[in-house]
Amino acid sequence: MARKELAEREIDIVRQQEFLNKQVSKLTKERQRILEAYLAEAIPLDLLKQEQNRITSELRDAETKLDALSLHNDQIEKRVEDIILIASNCYLAYKKASPSNRRGFNQAFFEKIYIKDKKISDWKFTSKFTDLFDAIFNSLSSNKNSLVGVRGFEPPTPGSQNRCSNQAEPHPEKYR
Repeated sequence: MARKELAEREIDIVRQQEFLNKQVSKLTKERQRILEAYLAEAIPLDLLKQEQNRITSELRDAETKLDALSLHNDQIEKRVEDIILIASNCYLAYKKASPSNRRGFNQAFFEKIYIKDKKISDWKFTSKFTDLFDAIFNSLSSNKNSLVGVRGFEPPTPGSQNRCSNQAEPHPEKYR
């Protein structure tokens, strides 16, 4: 969710910047054409002043919006960098934390932690971290498409059960 939302915001910011840059370019060309029309004595001085003021105002608005978009994008990038820095130091902070603070860490990251034989057997991240950590784990296990699926070691066959091998372990993930 977080990566998708950031990517969507980035795309939206880029589109807005492209639109505003086109608007600035168009207004700059319009300003030049009006000046050329005045110099060719095609328009009076008062109309030149009026149009130049309008164009200056529109250019100022567009450039202010561009600056705000750039600042907003920089703020998002800074916030993501801060989150990564904090996350990279979590392990050390967790190790040094008191038991009550460790509980706080666990509650921030995990919705549930399953313990079996005094060891962590499984966990479920909070919704805020699910997408972030899933993306990390998926990138680390880049060979996941070449792994055996949940059906077992053999592909399904159209034949009846008495002609298929039943010696393969049916669900290896149950025995992890």
